Amino acid sequence: MSLVLIFFASVTAFMLVYYSIPMIIRVANNNQLYDSPDGKRKVHSTNTPRLGGVSVFGAIILSLVCWIFAFEQDLKLHFIAPGLIILFFTGLRDDIADLKPKTKLSLQLLAIALFTFGADIRIHSFYGIFGLQELPYWFSVMFTFFCYVVIINAMNLIDGIDGLAGGLAAIVSITYGVWFYLIGQQMICLIAFIHAAAQVAFLRFNISQDPRLRIFMGDCGSMIAGGIIAVLTIRFIETTQGNIVYFLSAGPSVALGIVIIPLFDTLRVFVIRVSKGKSPFTADRNHLHHLFIDMGLTHRVASAVLYGINIGFITLSLSLAYLPIVSHLLIIFFSGIVVLNLIPSFLVWLRRKRLPVLVEKENPLGIDVEVGKS
Repeated sequence: MSLVLIFFASVTAFMLVYYSIPMIIRVANNNQLYDSPDGKRKVHSTNTPRLGGVSVFGAIILSLVCWIFAFEQDLKLHFIAPGLIILFFTGLRDDIADLKPKTKLSLQLLAIALFTFGADIRIHSFYGIFGLQELPYWFSVMFTFFCYVVIINAMNLIDGIDGLAGGLAAIVSITYGVWFYLIGQQMICLIAFIHAAAQVAFLRFNISQDPRLRIFMGDCGSMIAGGIIAVLTIRFIETTQGNIVYFLSAGPSVALGIVIIPLFDTLRVFVIRVSKGKSPFTADRNHLHHLFIDMGLTHRVASAVLYGINIGFITLSLSLAYLPIVSHLLIIFFSGIVVLNLIPSFLVWLRRKRLPVLVEKENPLGIDVEVGKS
């Protein structure tokens, strides 16, 4: 598979997002399709369009249409694409007028059914975790549905400050894209790289200091990011065992390390909420990115630090990938718990030291934040 073709397909996605977002911003502003500050949980200071996902989704679909002919058809794209379309319109409807949680979940399950039954991208085995290998079909389906729901909604919940969801989505997609390139899985590799390129172009506007150019990803964007990353993650797990050259004995726990920030942050806030006797879906400001902002870090720095932590875990996971899976899983799981619980304490120390490089003083970057997520 030619790297040149992947490069040009990625450039196509990048350029489509880069040049379409200003038009989307104008349309959103003209039709009042923006997120307005409320002085409470939404602390951005100006009306900001939240339809960045429209551009990202359009770029992915158009790039696939333009370049699909050049790649070997080793993926049931005719099931994956409709699933992504369902997720996109679910998020878009929620951006325009809030959907009931049950309706949103029902539509997510419909998309997941296409991924699981149609494309057959599902967890077939536990690969020795808990002494289990091949799973019964019914349990495989149930566990796969659970994994899809968790990853999709984790990406939705992590979209709380400028640059965070888009940056993490790009990092994760590039990591998976390299793997799929190495093992010769062409279509899934193409999807990973054009998704990463689209997210990188989106970041230029998401973190812009000019309020006229700023745009949020919106649920339509975070749903697409979550859906693609879920497909990439489960496909990755299922391909780490079948290649002799690039065999990874700890594939499932490597995947955990790759998407650790969205997953562990969601787990962390759910545990906090339940421990306080609240519903795990109750909105609050206990996400790591909220703690970063509350401690005075700039939004760019907060996102960059979380990028760094995620890259660190990806490096750790891959460097230990040939360990027995149970040993690898324990290392990644407990490292995640320790690191992501030490961060709040570290932020308190930074605040007390008043380190000028990391501490935000009167919002010098002028970055707004969307905290409308739970």
